[in-house]
Amino acid sequence: MTYLLNGGDPYRDVPDGTFIGSDLALANLDAITGLHLGKDTKGLSRVVGLDRVKYLSSSHWTPAIAELARSFPNLERLELYGIRGVPAGTGQLPRLKLLSVYACSGLVDFEPFEQCVAVETFWISGCIHLKTLDRIDRMRNLTEFAITGSPTKTGTIPTLAPLSSCAELHYVALATRIEDKDISPLRNLSMLRYLWLQNRFKHDQYEAILASCPMLEAIELHNGTFDRLKGFRKDEE
Repeated sequence: MTYLLNGGDPYRDVPDGTFIGSDLALANLDAITGLHLGKDTKGLSRVVGLDRVKYLSSSHWTPAIAELARSFPNLERLELYGIRGVPAGTGQLPRLKLLSVYACSGLVDFEPFEQCVAVETFWISGCIHLKTLDRIDRMRNLTEFAITGSPTKTGTIPTLAPLSSCAELHYVALATRIEDKDISPLRNLSMLRYLWLQNRFKHDQYEAILASCPMLEAIELHNGTFDRLKGFRKDEE
């Protein structure tokens, strides 16, 4: 999957055929391919098991909505936003390929998603309490991973080590703070074609990544670019 690499925006790209109303009794089930569910959405029982649903967006994650999501046999894309608690019950979605989590203060680790082994694109933004990347190594099909936003809104993780097992990654963006200040685990990602980092690391670490990742032409930094020939070039103001 090259969704992020092609400029996709998980928060704004709502697929055609998505029902956004509050009463599913008014929905044309023959036309629905996606659902937007909120706290006041009614008529959930009407869409249970609907095989046309491939996209689900929710700002109100409850056991009932989690069960509904699991009933969709062809669900490929899940978007969660503004959820305060732990997004429990998301792991049992075997066909899920794109997972986006925005402004969910209850997200502290990846345990809720550890069974989402088919996920290819995983996008996180504004999850200020994120503490670790542990268990992301179970997503062996992951090709795109991003933590976006300002460093004050992306949490702080101790290490990138769990990411080193995701060998299929070709897109990585990391706006988060990294406690051990060690980006060497990224050297294991030999398929990388795009990398974005805060410019908080020594130049020899950037050089080592470029040496290990032959398809990565340059590293995009928050204030410039680091490439093989010229090293760091600061953005023009």
